[in-house]
Amino acid sequence: MKCPKDSTDLILKSQENIFGYCCPQCNGVFIDSKGVSAFKYNFETDLLEKAFDNQKSQISNYSCPKCKENMEFVDSDNITVLICKKCRSASFEKGQLTKIKEKYTENEDMGSAFLFFLPPSLFAIFALFKYFSLDDDAKSKNIWGVLFLIMVFFSILFWFDVSSSPFSC
Repeated sequence: MKCPKDSTDLILKSQENIFGYCCPQCNGVFIDSKGVSAFKYNFETDLLEKAFDNQKSQISNYSCPKCKENMEFVDSDNITVLICKKCRSASFEKGQLTKIKEKYTENEDMGSAFLFFLPPSLFAIFALFKYFSLDDDAKSKNIWGVLFLIMVFFSILFWFDVSSSPFSC
């Protein structure tokens, strides 16, 4: 398949249970009807359903990579999406999926993530203090230092998982 914007060969990628086709040239993402059905679940919005039902669309000069029909620009919730109503696919410009994720998941603030992140961090600090309060001979035989390193590792791993983008090429 070719990118609707610049006709570059698209590369199939998968992220967060969404299969998308990425353009290495413009970094846009094309999702077919299977990806569209997973979109609502993963992005917590019915933005694409609204786009496909929207009667106010503007025909574009871009052809759908899947069915070769002209795609249409649709403004849904102040976000412009390039869709194909025939095969129910959609194309997003670089960074657009991240903006959609931020817009529709703003109710899930980082406070809940921080509360999940806090206990391992507090345990890691406790383990560190406990480890350094031991004498040198006991340090080599004690598990507190190992637990500290394990908890720091998982805390950092969790933090990167929480702050990752939804789908990127």
